[in-house]
Amino acid sequence: MLVRFLKSLWGRARPTPPILLRVTDPSGAPPPVLDVETRWRPSGQRGERSVRTADGLALVPWLAEQEEVELVVRGAHGTATVTVLRASAGGPTLPVRLEGPHRAG
Repeated sequence: MLVRFLKSLWGRARPTPPILLRVTDPSGAPPPVLDVETRWRPSGQRGERSVRTADGLALVPWLAEQEEVELVVRGAHGTATVTVLRASAGGPTLPVRLEGPHRAG
């Protein structure tokens, strides 16, 4: 029984690390608050949340069993769209530069 338990611990796949974004606005300043929309593939599941950044850093947890995510990141001074593949998740911080004026709606 103990052997089966230990095998189950080691046999589990590691969860995909979260995505760490380093966001700057068009002037190069870190935005204090972001709205982040997610669209996961292949499921098509969507999500939306507001996050406070730490000097422009924002964390997006990976949704289990998904192969990629499209992120729409909005700040007070711009928007950016980024696609991240599961294979590249957990790498270095992903730089995101917001472009153009923020558009409501």
